[in-house]
Amino acid sequence: MILSKVRLGFFSAPYFTMAAFLLPVTIFLPPFYAETIGIDLKVIGTIFLLAKLWDVLTDIGFGYFSDRIVTPWGRRKPWLVAGVPFMMVCSYMIFLPEPGVSSAYLFIWLLLAYIGWTMMTLSHLSWSAELSSDYHERSRIQSWMKGLGIAGMLFVCLVPILIENTEFLKGVNVVNIMGILIIIALPITVSMAIFSTFEPPVKIKKSSETPGFGEIISSLIANKPLLRLLGSTYFISLSNAMFAAMFIFYAKYVLHLGEGVSLALILYLSVGFISIPVWVWLGRRLEKHGVFKVLASYGICVLLFALVVPSGDKILGFLMIGMLGLNFGIQDILPKSMMADVTDLDLRISKQKRSGLFFGLLLTAMKLSNASAVGIIFWSLSMIGFVPGPNNSEEVLQNFTYMFVFMPIAANIIVLILMRGYPLTQRVQRETREALAAESS
Repeated sequence: MILSKVRLGFFSAPYFTMAAFLLPVTIFLPPFYAETIGIDLKVIGTIFLLAKLWDVLTDIGFGYFSDRIVTPWGRRKPWLVAGVPFMMVCSYMIFLPEPGVSSAYLFIWLLLAYIGWTMMTLSHLSWSAELSSDYHERSRIQSWMKGLGIAGMLFVCLVPILIENTEFLKGVNVVNIMGILIIIALPITVSMAIFSTFEPPVKIKKSSETPGFGEIISSLIANKPLLRLLGSTYFISLSNAMFAAMFIFYAKYVLHLGEGVSLALILYLSVGFISIPVWVWLGRRLEKHGVFKVLASYGICVLLFALVVPSGDKILGFLMIGMLGLNFGIQDILPKSMMADVTDLDLRISKQKRSGLFFGLLLTAMKLSNASAVGIIFWSLSMIGFVPGPNNSEEVLQNFTYMFVFMPIAANIIVLILMRGYPLTQRVQRETREALAAESS
């Protein structure tokens, strides 16, 4: 199935809002709850880690059950719609808290928000994997979703600039406005996808033919492309999540960008957005796992460049952040496009269409990386003596810079190892689709 650009844009619209929600949760909320609400850094790191760990269970469980439940409206659309009011309430509670709320308040509402985010995002991703069986068309679909996602991130990043330049908004908290805009966008963007795109029908086997839990686990362990893709996704996401967890502090207190922090983030996202067609073009000339290796190698080189950026040098600081943004545009596209190919291989072997389960595993890898990053970074910052604010010693800031550079580099090196000799090539995927087509004829 080949979608027109207009329909593909409408289908991808929910990703605009879901990414617009996730970016401030990752970058703006931890500093907000530390500096404005006054919750301890170690407590915040622990809260985000525990909430994500619980979220892991919802990913896999929801992915499995969404594959099994068929409604007259399809398997994916009902969950996407049901998630809208749930996420609207959670967004209000997280982004517009009363002054002095407790750490328990943050934990509970963050946990609920992650459940709603899983419900919507996993349904949308599973749906996207079922729209086409073509090796390159799948990358095209994911590139549109990623592009709309970056657009959503840019949308919320413009909020600080909007507040600074609008008289009646001056003094309003940035995080509060982000939450209001997300609440408004949720029903609009989901409606665009629901009423514009057809969900392909699927036949579900009878319960007597459904494999047991042990058989499912055995089949997953035996799927080597799946395991290597999940590992690579975890570590490439960990690299990006570590950068995100340190970005505000690094831009403020190492690069001394001041009011330019929002502009730096916009630059990072804009370069990522512009780079998407370049990465897709490269993906048509290399195998997808080859692009994965280029991505990891490039990330290592740019992070090393950060070592020679002098503290307070805004020009080199903006240049380095822009260069890091170049690899942001492809980090979600590759794993999701490759996972769609893995589901083909699984369908041929298991005779079960389990996109929900497999994308649940993929989201689990991504979320574990985000949780690990926040926990690792905030605990490490506490260990080196870093405190939010301008009163850190030169030694502390130097150690902070080493963290900023070498922690993500280590993750990228592991990606290079895992992607070496990845077996699910374009030829293998084409042969798999041909075999599936022959079996269904």
